[in-house]
Amino acid sequence: ELTLLLPKAWPEAGQRAEPIPQPKEIEGFRIITAPIFLEGRVKRHFYPSFFNQVRDLQPDIIHVEEEPYSLVAWQAARAAQKLGSKLVFFTWENLLECFEFPHQNIRNYVLKKADHAIAGDQEAKTLLEKADYPSSKISVIPQYGVNPDLFKKKTTTKLKKELKLGSFTIGYVGRLVPEKGIGTLLEAFAQLSLTGSKLLLIGNGPLREELEEKARDLDIGDRAIFVKAM
Repeated sequence: ELTLLLPKAWPEAGQRAEPIPQPKEIEGFRIITAPIFLEGRVKRHFYPSFFNQVRDLQPDIIHVEEEPYSLVAWQAARAAQKLGSKLVFFTWENLLECFEFPHQNIRNYVLKKADHAIAGDQEAKTLLEKADYPSSKISVIPQYGVNPDLFKKKTTTKLKKELKLGSFTIGYVGRLVPEKGIGTLLEAFAQLSLTGSKLLLIGNGPLREELEEKARDLDIGDRAIFVKAM
């Protein structure tokens, strides 16, 4: 039996997403939501009711989809210790750094208490090993899973025509935020003189208008196509 605990709301790509609770009969697992403090702060948000939520579930395994330096990872580790549950965490971390208090202490605590870690790539695994986390307790499993019935190769002729794509297209799918380096992508694409080339950017975010203006300034406004995410 699987229960998924999500924040009642979370800012994503410039919008406030609000997950909808659902019974397990719909997809085979239950979704529950709970309020959090410091909404949108990746390292510092936390659930005031986390332990009560988990205690009611009495899980054999607590799998926390948060970096080991986060407050939620600390909450999960403490709950697992009190309830006698196994603890698994996921990490994309690929830069070795010393975090400010209390996050370095939290990371050390979670690595000490965790029964297993899932790394998003080989670099994340290497970083855990450098922190003396046992290799035997690490699995490399890239996120995210997809539904193959929905996401499969389809005939794209009509879609290419609607988007006015050329013979060569460079694509980006993700948030339109500074850390993604999309401005650099626009600058690089502006140097491409290949006939019929297009740049397709799919996503939402606070930089959308700024990036559209930058594309016009680089004289690629007619070749850079922005599409809002669903």
